[in-house]
Amino acid sequence: MINLTVRFQASEGKVEDLGKALSRLEDSSRKDAGCLQYDVFVAGQGRFLLIERWQDRQSLDAHLALKHVAAFRSDAAALMACEPELLEWQPLTRN
Repeated sequence: MINLTVRFQASEGKVEDLGKALSRLEDSSRKDAGCLQYDVFVAGQGRFLLIERWQDRQSLDAHLALKHVAAFRSDAAALMACEPELLEWQPLTRN
């Protein structure tokens, strides 16, 4: 399983537009093969958090190649104050 968090910071005056773009991406991505979770959260002050879980690397790679992801990247570039911060994480292994 692949677990990702992505943090976004909207440019000043672009919070609503980035929120709408992320919402469209969320709706489309939830339908992608291998998607186990795809949730967008708003944290205030123009900050958004995306939590993704994918069945495997192949599912994630296929998702990244789809048109709705390319459209988001193109549209959102002008809406963000900086590059998104991506973190891939693994569950803690317990003894």
